[in-house]
Amino acid sequence: MIYIRIFCAQFELTKLTCEEGFVLYKQTFNKSYQEDEKMHFNIFCSNFRDVVELLKTDPNLPIGLVPMMDSYVNKYNRKSNMNKYYKTKPQNDICSAINPLPDLMTVYSSVDLREMDLITPSKSQGTYLWSQVFSTNAIFENSILRDKKNLNSFWQTKVSPSILNLSEQYLMSNLLCDSCNYDGIIFRTFNDALYNTVPGNLFQRDPPRKPISTVDLMENYPFDYNKYLANWTSNIALPTKLLPENILLPLKFFNNSGVQYMVNWCNLYAAKTPIVKIFDDDKQNFNISTIKTIQSYLSRGLAIAMNIFIGSGPQQIIFQNFKGNTILHNECEQIFSSGDHAVTIVGYGKKSGKDVWVIKNSFGEQWGDQGFFFLEIGKNSYCSEQFAYTSIPKYFDMTETTPYSRGTLKRGLTYTLDCDNYFTNISGKVDCYDTCPPAYPVLLETNQCVNISCPSDKIYVEHNQCSSKCTTNAYYVSGSINICVPFCSGFFIQITSSSKQCIEKCPESSPYYQPGTCVSKCSSGIYSAVNKKLVCQDVCNSVFVLNASNDNSKQCLQSCPSDAPYSDAGLCSIRCASGAYSIIDNQYICQDSCSLFITNISNQNSKQCIKFCPLAAPYYDPGSCSVSCTSGYFTVESGVQQFFCQQHCALFINMNNQRQCVKQCPLEAPFNDSGLCQVLCSSNTFLVINSIQTCVSNCSKYFVQQQNQQLCVSSCTTPLTYINGTECVHSCKYFKQTGSENICVNSCQIFQIQDGLKKCLEKCNGDVVNGECHMKEKNTIKFVIITVPAAVGGIIVLIILIVTVKCCQKRTVLRKSNTKAQLKENMKQKLISTNKSQL
Repeated sequence: MIYIRIFCAQFELTKLTCEEGFVLYKQTFNKSYQEDEKMHFNIFCSNFRDVVELLKTDPNLPIGLVPMMDSYVNKYNRKSNMNKYYKTKPQNDICSAINPLPDLMTVYSSVDLREMDLITPSKSQGTYLWSQVFSTNAIFENSILRDKKNLNSFWQTKVSPSILNLSEQYLMSNLLCDSCNYDGIIFRTFNDALYNTVPGNLFQRDPPRKPISTVDLMENYPFDYNKYLANWTSNIALPTKLLPENILLPLKFFNNSGVQYMVNWCNLYAAKTPIVKIFDDDKQNFNISTIKTIQSYLSRGLAIAMNIFIGSGPQQIIFQNFKGNTILHNECEQIFSSGDHAVTIVGYGKKSGKDVWVIKNSFGEQWGDQGFFFLEIGKNSYCSEQFAYTSIPKYFDMTETTPYSRGTLKRGLTYTLDCDNYFTNISGKVDCYDTCPPAYPVLLETNQCVNISCPSDKIYVEHNQCSSKCTTNAYYVSGSINICVPFCSGFFIQITSSSKQCIEKCPESSPYYQPGTCVSKCSSGIYSAVNKKLVCQDVCNSVFVLNASNDNSKQCLQSCPSDAPYSDAGLCSIRCASGAYSIIDNQYICQDSCSLFITNISNQNSKQCIKFCPLAAPYYDPGSCSVSCTSGYFTVESGVQQFFCQQHCALFINMNNQRQCVKQCPLEAPFNDSGLCQVLCSSNTFLVINSIQTCVSNCSKYFVQQQNQQLCVSSCTTPLTYINGTECVHSCKYFKQTGSENICVNSCQIFQIQDGLKKCLEKCNGDVVNGECHMKEKNTIKFVIITVPAAVGGIIVLIILIVTVKCCQKRTVLRKSNTKAQLKENMKQKLISTNKSQL
C-alpha cells in the first residue's frame, strides 16, 4: 500500500515519488479510469518528472499539478513538424474584413470581460490540438452574451456566463477538412465552417460539406472525440438539434478585403465575412495604435482572438503546468512567430503595477488563474502580439461611441487585476473605488481604504497600529486620521519642527514645491506652474517672468503673457530694449537689429522684424514698411509682391497713386511720355528710340499716322512714299519730284499722268492738252516677211515694208482696210493670182 503525504507548498512535490504523485493527482482532480490507467500513469509520470526537475532548479516557479498531466506528453514539442503545419502564415487561409469600428475617444483604465458577464469560464481541450476551436467558440459565446437584449426567449434563458455553453464538438465535427490539426490557427476555423471550400487545403473533404448556419449547445453535443469519430471518418456532418426558430449564427458580416493571393478567391467564394482583421504581421508586434484599437474593442465588451507560440523545453513545461496568477513571460523566437496555440484576450489593465493583457486559455479552470493568465503589454511574450482577429456581434450597434458598462469590479481574490484607483479589502474581497467610501475613510500608502479609530493620545496610524507619533524619518498623511507612510507618494511634504506631513497642496506660507517639499522660496529662484502647482526648477527651458512680490524670482512659462508679451533674452517684458522684435511661432522675440524689413508699430514705436512688408504697409522705404513711398517711386521685386521705394527712375507707370519703376512700358501703356508710361502721348507725337516709343513735342522732319498718334520718321518709305507737308502719305493729287522725294502740291501748270497720279513737269516735250503733257512719238518702220508656196516646187518670199506715220498734231489710226492684217491678206491674194496666170 502506498503511503500518501499531502503537502501545502508546491516545492514539496519534489519529495514525492511518481506513484505518490499519481495518487495525489487522482485525489486532487477526482480522476478515475475505466481502462488504460497504466497508459495514463506513464504519461503522468513523464510530465510529473519534468515538473519536479524544474522545481528542484527553482522552487519558486509557478507550476504544479494540473488536470491534463495524464493526457499528453510534450504537446508543443514539435519543432520538426512546424513546416508541416505552419509552412504558410495563418492569414493565407483567411478571408477577412477591414476593421469597421473607429477607436473610442475614451477607453477604460482597465477591463475584465468576466466582470461585465461577457465571457464564459475556461474549458479544457483535453488531449486534442483544438485550441483554435475553443478560441473561436469563445468569440461566439462573447457575441451571444453581448447581444443578449436582442435574442429570442430561448437564448434569453442561456445568456449568463455560468449557463451559456456552446459545443466545440459540433463546431469541430462540421469543419470542412479531414486533418484540422492546425492548432493555433484561430480563424481558419471560421473559413472551414462558414464557407464551402478552402483553397489550397490538401485535406478538403470530397464532396465538400455545406457550411454551418448555426452554433449548437454542449448539452446537445458534449465534447467527446471518440464518440463522433465515425461521423468524422465517414464525412457525415453533425446536424443541429436546435429548433429552426432558434438557429443562430451570432455574427455580423462585412465586405471581404481578402489577403495576398487569396483576394480573388475571397471575392468569389466569400464576398461577405464575419472575420475582422485587427493586426497580422510576423515581422513586428502590436504598435500603440493597435493596442488602442484592442482596448477600444474590449471597452465595448468585445473579445479578441490571439495566437501565441509556446514551443518546447522548459518554457513549454512551465506554461503547460502553470498554477497561480503571476505574469507569464517567454521571449518570442521569430522563426516560430506563426503561433501554435490559440487563446482569447478578454481584458487589460495593471497587475502589480505593470500593464497586462487578461487572456482566456483552454486548459480548464484548474490551470493558471481560474483558467486565465496574464501577459505584459508591449513585450510580445510568447509571440502573442503579432496576430489578432475578432468578430462583431450580429446585433451590435455600429454607431456606439461610448464604452459598455463595466458593472462592479471584482478584483482581489476573484479576479486579480489591480484596481484603477482605491480599494477596500474586506476578508479577501476587494472592491474598487474612485475615492475612499465613508465607511473606510483612511487611505494607506498602498491606495487601500481602511477604517481605523485611534484614541486622542495616539493620533497616528503606523503599520495599521495606533501610535503617538510616526517613527524617525517617517511622514504622515493628514485626514480624519493621520497615517504614517515611508514616503509621500503623489503628495507634497510640509516640514515642521516636529513632523513631516504629506499634503495634497502646498500652503500659502510655503507655496513652492521643491522636490517633494513645500518651501517659501525656490533655492534656484526659478519655478513653473504645473497643474496649478508651483514647482521649483533649476533653469527655464523657454521664457520667464519676474515675480516682484517674491524677490524677483523667475516663473517659467511656455509663452509670454499678454501684459508682458515680448521675450527679451528669455525675460517677458512690456517692450524690447532694442525696440526691434520678430514674431516666431506666434511669440514676440526681441532682436538686436533687423536684417530684413521692419515696420513701425504703434506699440511704443517698436520695430517688428519681418521678411516681407504687410499688405497694410506694402512699400519698403529704406528702414520701414509704409503705406506709400516718400519719393513717390517704387519697383517690384521679381517673384514676390514686394514694393521697394526709389529716389527716381527713368521709366515708370502710375499705380495706386505711386510711380512704379519699369524697364519698359507695358502693352496697355506703351508710350514713354517724359518718363511716364501712357496710353497715348499728350502731344500725340512720338518717335521710336531703341524700341521705346518716346513722346516728343513735334517731329524734326516727317511723321506718319499710327494709333491716332504721329510717329516721327526720318524719311517717307514704301508704302508711304509721298510727303504732304511733313506727313508721309500713300498718295496726293499733284506731286513734284525733288531729288528722291515726292512732294505733294496743290496744283501745277504742266503734269504728266504717272501710276494714276499727276506728276508736275517743268516743261513738256510733246503736246499739252488741258495741262496734260502728251509726248511726241517717232515714225517707225517694220518689215513683215511672208512665205508663199510656188507653183513648181519652190517658195516665193515677199518682204513687205510697213510704214507707220504718227502725226504730231493728233493720233490717227489707219483705216480698217489698211491694217496690217488686211494688208498681209491682200498681198497674199495678189501673189496667188499672179502665180496662177503664169501657169
